[in-house]
Amino acid sequence: MDADVIIAGAGMAGATLALALKQGGLKPLLIEPVVFDAQLAPSFDGRASAIAYASFRQWRTLGLTDDIEPYAQRIEQILVTDGRRPGASTGAPPGFFLQFDSSEIADRSDGEPLGYLLENRRTRAALAAGVLRENIPVIAPVAVKGVTFEPGAARVQLSDGREAEVVYLGKFISARPVVKTDDGEFIDLEQKKDLGILKVLRT
Repeated sequence: MDADVIIAGAGMAGATLALALKQGGLKPLLIEPVVFDAQLAPSFDGRASAIAYASFRQWRTLGLTDDIEPYAQRIEQILVTDGRRPGASTGAPPGFFLQFDSSEIADRSDGEPLGYLLENRRTRAALAAGVLRENIPVIAPVAVKGVTFEPGAARVQLSDGREAEVVYLGKFISARPVVKTDDGEFIDLEQKKDLGILKVLRT
């Protein structure tokens, strides 16, 4: 098994990263210790999360709008207090508070709220559907047991005895131009002076 990026964990963060990398032209591989289909069960995660507008916008860009937007509740106002008890109405007004209102930034946010409230099970189901739709490989239920770094690559040892390999790009992290060929080879154009770019197919 080889990949451009190996991600340990196919939860909300890992699946989001995998979808973004795939959209950017890389080949991600997800390693998940829990049966991946279990995330689709309504009882898997009963929590709800407040999702920042920027994160929600990222999910839209990744093509998850139809799967999450019908279940998202807009957060129009946020009240931050210094009270010791939960809730703004449990006692006397606190001595200090901050209040944020989406109407104050409506002219700069195209009418978007401050964020969204979304059940985790809806988010997980949407991300899982996106991973399957994009044919991103998921190895589960398997855990990462160790990582071995070698010249030009890194090997990830899995709990079932298998190994996954990722190309190490550390030497290419610079302002120097690097291209990836169809067969997966990375070429430093500053070292290959005889090569030229005929057409940019994807950036």
